[in-house]
Amino acid sequence: MNTVLLKGLVLSFLMGTAAASAKELHLKSEALQLKSNFSKSQSEASETNYYIVQFKESLSFEHRELLESYGAEFKAFIPDDALLVKISASDREIFKNQQSDKIEKMIPYTAQLRVSNEIRPSVFTKDQNALLVVRICEGENKEDILREIGKYENTRVEDVDGRLIYLVSAYNEIYSIAAIEGVEWIEPVPKFETAYADLGSADNKNNNFRTRSTGDYSDLNGLESGTRIMNLPYAYKRGLSGAGQVVGMADTGLDSGELGKLHPDFGGVFRGYAVALFANSWGDPQGHGTHVAGSVIGTGLESGGKIVGAAPGARFVAQGMWSRMMNNIMVPTKLGDMFAQTYDDGARIHTNSWGSPQNLGAYNNFSVQVDEYMWNNQDMLLIFAAGNSGQDLDANGRIDEGSVSSPGTAKNVLTVGASENYTKLGGIQVPLKDLRGGKQKWGAEPIASDFLSDNPNGIAAFSSRGPTSDGRVKPDIVAPGTNILSTRSSHPDAGVLWGAYNDKYVWAGGTSMATPLTAGAAAVMREYLVKVKNQKNPSAALLKASLVHTAKDLFPGQFGVGQRQELLTKRPNVHEGYGRVDLARIPLLDYGMLRDNKLGLAEGENAVYTMRVTKRSAVIVTMAYTDAPGSPSTKKALVNDLDLMVVDKAGNVVLGGKDHTNNLELLEALFEPGDYRIIVNAKRIVNGKNGKQPYALVLTRFNL
Repeated sequence: MNTVLLKGLVLSFLMGTAAASAKELHLKSEALQLKSNFSKSQSEASETNYYIVQFKESLSFEHRELLESYGAEFKAFIPDDALLVKISASDREIFKNQQSDKIEKMIPYTAQLRVSNEIRPSVFTKDQNALLVVRICEGENKEDILREIGKYENTRVEDVDGRLIYLVSAYNEIYSIAAIEGVEWIEPVPKFETAYADLGSADNKNNNFRTRSTGDYSDLNGLESGTRIMNLPYAYKRGLSGAGQVVGMADTGLDSGELGKLHPDFGGVFRGYAVALFANSWGDPQGHGTHVAGSVIGTGLESGGKIVGAAPGARFVAQGMWSRMMNNIMVPTKLGDMFAQTYDDGARIHTNSWGSPQNLGAYNNFSVQVDEYMWNNQDMLLIFAAGNSGQDLDANGRIDEGSVSSPGTAKNVLTVGASENYTKLGGIQVPLKDLRGGKQKWGAEPIASDFLSDNPNGIAAFSSRGPTSDGRVKPDIVAPGTNILSTRSSHPDAGVLWGAYNDKYVWAGGTSMATPLTAGAAAVMREYLVKVKNQKNPSAALLKASLVHTAKDLFPGQFGVGQRQELLTKRPNVHEGYGRVDLARIPLLDYGMLRDNKLGLAEGENAVYTMRVTKRSAVIVTMAYTDAPGSPSTKKALVNDLDLMVVDKAGNVVLGGKDHTNNLELLEALFEPGDYRIIVNAKRIVNGKNGKQPYALVLTRFNL
């Protein structure tokens, strides 16, 4: 296999995709389909120098350069084929007069387009206050904007983080603040919670916590931790345990919060921080974070090796977000600073079992924050729980779609859903219909009679499903998240979650539990990439691609084929993403091709990889890239568009080529003997790294 870098679009297929698209502006505040090319009132024109310029042709970097040649400042990409720019009235008129043949629309970016539909003022809210996050445009003078905000007597600034301003404002002042020059977007501050599935019994007597355990470990078979379902013992036999890797965690805290006084299984913990407002300890008075940490790096010392985390050889940094004042997690407003704290300690994987179940599926300011951090730190993989909003409200026997929590809606993170573990020993062992609210959420068969951990090929009913609001595949991957046995916090106030096994371990469930298992598996995979594949500092994109490439497709799910079928299509789908984490499939990578192209492709360039198939073979190709952060004001998150395709010797596209929504693509099929080319095409690079978009590619094949 070899690589050739080509300039231009070399296939007629690619030329066909360059046709002009439907000219809608995908703004969250309203979808604009204006008949007039130039929409502005005299008052609007005098009030703002921020304009959305939409082009007739498919957008390219040349359009950005054209606007900049007229004095415009690029602020954001607006789909379809538009840019948000700051341009003076005089430059705007010259541009409009000289380039009118290229312009589809040119409209002022007014206050009405800058405010989320979630906070529209009304007669019912005019006397109320709202906690808001204001995003200012890139390159704007923050002090000037803060000074303007300070003029409103019923608005109070609470915090400032880079381009984000957190404030409390009266509803009747929101549009005035939105009209301040330099404001890009205003939305509510979401309420965050852990992604622990709080499942009580229908009669609220907790009689479903049937641990039926001896507590002396003699009744355990190793399935209880969830690691065997992910085939991590295979990796351990190869000498892979996450050694040399550092994982960070932001959660409710960790055990006692004192090094030297932690659970015996936490030998890999070397640092902890209190990151919640007014918190002075990184201890865990709730119990959630301790369970999560054990699933990442628990050594099994206390249980004699029976209860082991996914990466027992890794090192660990804990961040405690528990607020006694709020009796909940208090997520720092400065997410980038929180991630940077562990990054400076060597972490290149960070696990987050929390999110917001409000405005499900939305790409919001917090999604943008995590995308932005990964864009600026391309070797750091942030992992987020998908959430526990899965339910079957239409009672058709299948879980409804579109319920992913943010920041799990971000493009660049690895978003984790929950599959079922396989244990009938402890935790919650009743049919779903008998849980609190179960008849409303999961009352139709076959879900109603399903148990939480009786089939490892099933997806947990509570696990949030995709797609995101703009149609992206989420979750990216699943891991066991039901009846998981892990470490118990020694804090006297800590709860027992889904039930105590003994005073050292507890059961729990939720995408909270699937996420750290995936983080531990990521540490093991990263160790493999470094030691076996000689990737000295693998990008987050390569690590992400490797995990989804080797994931196991759970199609058709736990209920078989037919009317009761759980998964209607093979991977990727919005229930399992690209499948369940499976470390036994690492051998696929042993002889596969991995490319971590950190320089990337400029717009119009192609990377071409040749492949000769001599016998009928199963081929899998995966591409991932860390995209530039999108704008929270738009309905579509993708900024730079790389496309993956496979073509035969005659130039015919046999797979892929038309995904303009996702920055993670996987193609797999059976290939007959012949010569093929795998092509990564840079269709659109609006905001690149030195004008280019880095990417990672994984290619494997095996003869049938």
